[in-house]
Amino acid sequence: MTFLPIAERELRIRARRPGTFTLRCIAAALALGLCGMVLTLNAFSPGQMGASAFRFLVALAFLYCLYEGLRNTADCLSEEKRAGTLGFLFLTDLKGYDVVIGKLLATSLSSFYALLAVLPAIGIPLLTGGVTAGEFWRALLVLIVTLFFSLSAGMLVSSGSRSERRAWSASLMIVLFAAIVPPAILWLPLVPFHLLSWASPSVAWWTISQSRYNSQPGTFWGAIGGVFALSWAFLSAASIILPRSWQQRELTRAVRGLRPMQSARRQRLLDQNPMLWLASRDHKIKIYLWGVVALFGAGFLAVWTASGFSGAILSAFAICIFVVHFLIAARVAFHVCHTFVDARDTGLLQLLLSTPFSSNEILDGFRAAFRRLFAGPVTLLLWVEGAIVGSYFLATDQKDNLALGVFMLVVIGVLATAFVMDLHAVATYGMWVSLKAKKPSQAFNRTVLMVQVLPLFIGMFCCSIAYPITAILKNLIFFSYRTPLYRDFRKLIAEREG
Repeated sequence: MTFLPIAERELRIRARRPGTFTLRCIAAALALGLCGMVLTLNAFSPGQMGASAFRFLVALAFLYCLYEGLRNTADCLSEEKRAGTLGFLFLTDLKGYDVVIGKLLATSLSSFYALLAVLPAIGIPLLTGGVTAGEFWRALLVLIVTLFFSLSAGMLVSSGSRSERRAWSASLMIVLFAAIVPPAILWLPLVPFHLLSWASPSVAWWTISQSRYNSQPGTFWGAIGGVFALSWAFLSAASIILPRSWQQRELTRAVRGLRPMQSARRQRLLDQNPMLWLASRDHKIKIYLWGVVALFGAGFLAVWTASGFSGAILSAFAICIFVVHFLIAARVAFHVCHTFVDARDTGLLQLLLSTPFSSNEILDGFRAAFRRLFAGPVTLLLWVEGAIVGSYFLATDQKDNLALGVFMLVVIGVLATAFVMDLHAVATYGMWVSLKAKKPSQAFNRTVLMVQVLPLFIGMFCCSIAYPITAILKNLIFFSYRTPLYRDFRKLIAEREG
């Protein structure tokens, strides 16, 4: 019998797909364009230009590796379970590792090719100086190990899950924990940094530079070895779990464990709008967001108490605000796309259109449900951010500088406005894209890419100073999708059903 027959078959199919070659060309062209843009806009010496371009491209490639694995493997096995085709594979002599490794190679081929296509652009700064050969090869090793870790984490969760939403959520939590928590321990007092550094690809990425590597080479190789070993542990666990979890028993247990909403609350929501009750039943989202906001405020308070409220802490706080805003907007897009696509694929939207409710009432009910889930935590987050910045001016000498205080308040107001508009933009555009997407993950990827990622890069390179203003203008563009959404909602649903 051929060793890993699924892997051989899937690799032959993927290698002949036109999309495999197209993705490589797009990745190479994009990397070369970004490298040339950074080198052109940088006004420093050639060595500093090369170092800046290298760090920028490696950071983007690192984020790509973290996310690309989830995009490819988080639902690859759970999708087979829902379709009922996974059980046929285990009627043969195939083992769990045959299926897991076969799916891993099949889903990761295009991503690995795209990563290889980016490497020549990352190597261009070597010619300008400021980057050593050791840094380049360490960056290559970190990117490959990070991609492997992300792929294996998604494979592990997908092997034990049947729901696409749960598979994506659990995979994302594993990757975010490994990427964020160990470096964040640096800011916490009385906690040794090496506690989780062996399981974090971010630690290896942080020690790529020659100076950091010379001072702590053991940290770099420990993180590389730990992440690599953890990835193989994920794949081994997936190979053991998959043959025992493809049956329908998991779905039965999930249905049996559901808790009905309290009768009074359910009746109140149904009287307002049935869609309001339908799309806001998952209260775990609110609990999760309340926890994120509380953790953010408590963590910053701990750092403030331990190290004092300085300008550097305020700068780090601003970066954290930006990251938290991005993640919450992405979470809103995730919930909107999955809720809408699930309602469409299960026939729920078609049933609603056969009721006396109009298209406007149905869509307004979904939007009201989204506001009900996310408005409270978002409001608390904005209040926490304003209180922290206000406390900084009261605790330092900046309280005498009225002009600076007014300027900071204006900037905070514009950023808060842009954040709230981002939430409405991803909800509106996500609902529109979900009407046409085949899968919730496709709608989510397109929404985040178009509403958050591409405008961010365009604003950073073209008008970084006026980014808050451009962010508001960008959201106004995506608000315009509300008109075709409400106008063509019934038509698109009918066309898809037909």
